[in-house]
Amino acid sequence: MIWPYALVALLVILGIQVVHLVARRDRERFDNGLALQALQSAGADLYRMHTLTHSFTAPDSRQAQMLMGALASLGLESGPLEFSREGQRWRFTMTGSMLLDRNKLNRLTGRIVRAAHRLQCVYEGWQAQPVTPGTGRTIEDC
Repeated sequence: MIWPYALVALLVILGIQVVHLVARRDRERFDNGLALQALQSAGADLYRMHTLTHSFTAPDSRQAQMLMGALASLGLESGPLEFSREGQRWRFTMTGSMLLDRNKLNRLTGRIVRAAHRLQCVYEGWQAQPVTPGTGRTIEDC
């Protein structure tokens, strides 16, 4: 049954984040395995650096700026902070580059979600364009 994998690959290519939350012992664990599989199916070389764009919403600009500061300590760079009249919330993105190691990405996702939650912000997920073999920095370059 190939269609579920094709759908996930299409979602990643379109820039829609797939984060799978699994409840275990009253604690959330974040598993980005499906998203990584979809990136690989789209031709991504997971041993090359990828730029991830993380998307957020916040109830006010002060909380958004506090979250931007907290996530800067994780090596993420903030994008513009914009007000969305439609949702009456502030929107922003943060970017960072990393090798797409499943365990490291899961830990990063967990840290981001917890930081956003503490500041009453919403982490909407991440997106990345596949870096293919022969492009980008390799694991040996890092």
